[in-house]
Amino acid sequence: MDGKYNIHFGDFFDKNYLRVNIDFIAIYTIVFEELRRFILDKPLWFFADEYHFSDGTLHPIENKSYKEKVLALHKKDRFVASLQWFKNIGALSESEAETVVKARTSRGEFIHNTISSVLKGISPEENGKIFAEILGIYFTLDKWWIENIELPSMDVEDQRNLDFKEGFSLRAYFVKALVDMLLLGKEESYNWLSKKLKEIYK
Repeated sequence: MDGKYNIHFGDFFDKNYLRVNIDFIAIYTIVFEELRRFILDKPLWFFADEYHFSDGTLHPIENKSYKEKVLALHKKDRFVASLQWFKNIGALSESEAETVVKARTSRGEFIHNTISSVLKGISPEENGKIFAEILGIYFTLDKWWIENIELPSMDVEDQRNLDFKEGFSLRAYFVKALVDMLLLGKEESYNWLSKKLKEIYK
């Protein structure tokens, strides 16, 4: 892969070329979907005061506050409305929100035009840059939410003594592990965890 966004018919039948491009598309999609889920779900859970069970899972029910303070921000697009809500509460900047919208477009291209995307090859200047940005946004949002929403609502006597500089949620930890192992080749860093989990769930 030469880093240019051109058609690579010959490279399409090269296993290494395919693996690099398909792995990137898969990880990009997974990371974006985790970010999308976060942006859509957090406001809904934040305002919810009633819930229902479906297939063994608890789901929040949309209420008046959620509809007025979130959905009303963009009546045609729930995702954009949720993005606007995060901007309003100071968790996202305007440029970060714009990056997320661009990432959604790229994700759509990858999913609906997979063969064409592989033929073109991944553009480090375009796709790689957006991926790095949404990964950072995801971790920043995850940390912001814990520090500003979850921790203040917990029964902790003195939160000033909590050191949360390197903290993140369990889902964010798995996203980090996925990127570390599949993109950065750091799978050995998680051997200890793999061993422990196999012992627990054997």
